[in-house]
Amino acid sequence: MENTYVIAWKAKVGGCSGQGTKRLTRAEAGQLADELNQDHPNFIHEPFNLQRIAAGPETETATDESGIIRDVAFAPASSESDCSPVREAVHG
Repeated sequence: MENTYVIAWKAKVGGCSGQGTKRLTRAEAGQLADELNQDHPNFIHEPFNLQRIAAGPETETATDESGIIRDVAFAPASSESDCSPVREAVHG
């Protein structure tokens, strides 16, 4: 499998958001997002498929439409200070 997924995250309060840089498979990203959501309940973590963004919206597949993995349109982080613990966990 290709490593085309990263973790996108958003703070539940304050609007801080961003995306990890470590590339993962779909299964790895889903598992990591679940773990991060349990360990950091003040943030929402979602697998984000970089390949789908590069290919454009016409390339949706049945697996992408299943609702298990959603593409997330989180904006870049506006405040680094509130987000550093999660940023380290996702980038680690």
